[in-house]
Amino acid sequence: MSKLALGCLGLFWSMVCCAQSIPSVLEWRGIFEEVRGHALFRELDVRYAKAPAENVGYTPVGVLPNRHSTCAVVIAEGDNPKMQAIMDFGSNPDQVHTLLVLAAAHELGHCLRVRHKQMSPQFWALVAATDEGSPQRRFMERQASLEEAYADAYALVYIHDISPQRFGEALRLMTALRTDPYFETPMYQVRPLYDVLARHGLDNNLPLQHRVESIVQQARFRQN
Repeated sequence: MSKLALGCLGLFWSMVCCAQSIPSVLEWRGIFEEVRGHALFRELDVRYAKAPAENVGYTPVGVLPNRHSTCAVVIAEGDNPKMQAIMDFGSNPDQVHTLLVLAAAHELGHCLRVRHKQMSPQFWALVAATDEGSPQRRFMERQASLEEAYADAYALVYIHDISPQRFGEALRLMTALRTDPYFETPMYQVRPLYDVLARHGLDNNLPLQHRVESIVQQARFRQN
């Protein structure tokens, strides 16, 4: 990328983040395309869709199966208290930008799991269809937590590779978010991943994909 393009990108993010406003659909697409240019995600063929925030439970961005591509990224538009709560973890524009690119890389991590047939594209619908409190639901919640850990691992490997000096802050922000009572649910039990990263960090000697696998395997998520 040219110095001029980098300068324009920096100006763009200064304008977006200084206002601490929720990204528009167009701004989200720009974030995803920025992240998708990285070596981890270039193989992905991604489509975009939008939905009213209230219709998707205020999930800021998510992925769905798409017959024409690896997956469809669904972007919530409109007032979104959950997205605002995420952005509030950032105390300056750089931190907000970090949170946004981490969110995009997280979702593209889910797409990669679908692309490599490691996760069913119907997985989340299957989770929602199981009865809460049942043994099947508890099993699915553990599987969901594993998938969330993989997606977080992709996001953190991505940020470490593009900007190692931002990794410590990114890890701190994500740890705070993931351990906040507002965001913790039975399907987002990913603390083992953050414990491993806090103790050992990332192994730069491994290929990118192996870095993801290494930290998830070290976390030893219980699957049964």
